[in-house]
Amino acid sequence: MLKIKERVLSALLALCFVLSIPSQASAEEVVSTQKVKLKLTYVDIPFSESVNLVRSETINSAKVEVFDTKTGELLNTYRETIEKQQKKSNINSITSGDYYIVTTTNDRTDGPSGTQAVTRLTVKMNVYSSGGFRQINSIESKTMAVVNSGSFTLESVDTVAISATGSFPTTGIRANGTGVITKKMTFTSLWEFSAGLSAWKMAEFNITYQDSTAKEFYARKPISVSLNYSLY
Repeated sequence: MLKIKERVLSALLALCFVLSIPSQASAEEVVSTQKVKLKLTYVDIPFSESVNLVRSETINSAKVEVFDTKTGELLNTYRETIEKQQKKSNINSITSGDYYIVTTTNDRTDGPSGTQAVTRLTVKMNVYSSGGFRQINSIESKTMAVVNSGSFTLESVDTVAISATGSFPTTGIRANGTGVITKKMTFTSLWEFSAGLSAWKMAEFNITYQDSTAKEFYARKPISVSLNYSLY
């Protein structure tokens, strides 16, 4: 009888242990994307019920802003501007359509409210368009930098932009930039120092300082910015 009780107790303990382990499906968040039209291209934007998209456009540009629905905070801004190019007189070139320099950007915002860094990934492309046909002939340039004032610096920058199909001409671009946002903070009192320290930690920045009595520290945050564009 005692052995039966021991076996039942062991089985119950094993069951409790299994139930305490979160399933892989629920532990990992599945991120889906939505395709949003700009001017000549479509951009992939992460889909979430916690964000609101606001789109606007002019004759030669379009912009999509991504806001947090709870706080109203601007999270990302996607832009596209197009510049029509003059045709070159080349007997081997396509002459029935138009060529454009298409500049696409993704801005992300990081930092405590009122002291935020805006980091921009920019990709310029050469695009050919004729009627309903379009193709990306080449990537002209790719850059990433902090574009607002506030004494921020971006360290260890690396940018990559490739054809989504593996070669050119192509119908899609995959771009990514990484770096570390850095800002030195100096305060006049220990109270301001403590409040600032808490604010930057809440904004997910790493804090380093030599001596807390000096009332200054460095705030750093590794970031990644992506741009996924397609013509259809």
